[in-house]
Amino acid sequence: MRRCGPRSRRARCPARAGLHAQGLVFPGDEAQAWLTDNVLTDCGVPLDGSDFAAIHRAQNTLFGVWANAALLAAEGRPDTELASYLARWALLSEAETGAALASLRATGMALYVLGYFHGWRLLDSWLAAPDRDARVRRLLTEQLLPADLRADP
Repeated sequence: MRRCGPRSRRARCPARAGLHAQGLVFPGDEAQAWLTDNVLTDCGVPLDGSDFAAIHRAQNTLFGVWANAALLAAEGRPDTELASYLARWALLSEAETGAALASLRATGMALYVLGYFHGWRLLDSWLAAPDRDARVRRLLTEQLLPADLRADP
């Protein structure tokens, strides 16, 4: 039996599926339909016509700003510069930038943010193939390395 512990490089690829979880479990607009039918209406949340899948995708894309901010933090840039950068490009409020700075300054978080975002990008292009279902199965059942996910020639 192969082990796939937290220190294993092979464990990282399935972990990257986290940012893809919504699309894997609820493809298309299924998440929106499920939330509308089972949560929002029951909780009295008014529907405003938002496209949840598009918002989720935009949030994942904006996570790249966090990756850039992590690089800036690692370079020793001042908090004021990081806060301005996050406010402008990640569209964070002042309160949100404060929380983001605390996260980015925590030991090891810069590497985590960089790895998570770039893992999402790698999986995003790999999962966009016509054999998506087979690739999802591989992602969830095999121990894949990032090199296994590069684009096919």
